[in-house]
Amino acid sequence: MGYNHQRIKANARTFYKNNSGRSVVTVLIYYLLTMAVAGVYSGIAAANDGEVSSFVFLLYLAAVIFGVNVLMAGLLGWFRRAIYEPVQPGAMFEVFNRNYMGKVGTFALKNLYISLWSLLLWIPGIIKYYEYSLTEFIKEENPNIPADRCIKLSQTMTNGHKGDLFYLDLSFIGWHILGSLTAGILEIGYVMPYYFAARAFAYEELKAEAAAAGKIDLAEITGAYGQYQGANGFGFDAQGYGQNNGMNGGYGSQGYGQNPGMNGGYGSQGYGQAPNPNGGFGSDGIDLNKPQSSQGYNDFNHSDDSNIYYTPKE
Repeated sequence: MGYNHQRIKANARTFYKNNSGRSVVTVLIYYLLTMAVAGVYSGIAAANDGEVSSFVFLLYLAAVIFGVNVLMAGLLGWFRRAIYEPVQPGAMFEVFNRNYMGKVGTFALKNLYISLWSLLLWIPGIIKYYEYSLTEFIKEENPNIPADRCIKLSQTMTNGHKGDLFYLDLSFIGWHILGSLTAGILEIGYVMPYYFAARAFAYEELKAEAAAAGKIDLAEITGAYGQYQGANGFGFDAQGYGQNNGMNGGYGSQGYGQNPGMNGGYGSQGYGQAPNPNGGFGSDGIDLNKPQSSQGYNDFNHSDDSNIYYTPKE
């Protein structure tokens, strides 16, 4: 299954139909907070004939770097998570919990790169914008991935698809125009939830496609096992999935890693790369070509190439 524009937008419409209330509230909260930051700055500038002090500008810049940029990742992550399970609007703020400063640095580095490329004229800047556009999704999904690695993964996943992502944004221009004619009511109530859902589905499709092609390891992004320090050892999370030999013959405390497990996979519970009778990887049948559960499209039907794959959870 490859990237499919029509399927992504159809999935986003189905998502909105089944999550309209929560998605609208989430977008509304995001825009109220970001507009408040911009409004305060604009108000100070207007009160001083369009001029602001260096101190006020630095405060505004800090609010963007330490607040708005991270909150955008929380918004995008909310839509990604809501594909798989009901998520309350407040979950958007969980982005501030895990490795907060790492997220601040990652998004600042991404924006710095885009700004530097934009100095070479606007076309390189636009290209890099789409090349790095999955960085927030990746960092939100696994906060322990380093900044440069998040950006590299985004480059890998968007390779050959930057034009597709540009076209996805372009396809919403008409909706944005209609939204502007309703004083933003349509924009908040339909257009932006629809748009952010489409971006989340695009991310999931690009992630699944890159994994199926062997360009990325889904476990690195989802945190199933890997290279980054976890709370209880070597891994992505508190369960210590990582590179050091674990007591169950694999890597990490529960044996997830690179040594063969007794169930034909890797580690004691058989998670790894050797195929099993269930058609996947390890004893639980996790197949990188048909991602499931937290690794990808568990709520999608991949039996054919029809337009609608998304089945919302109650």
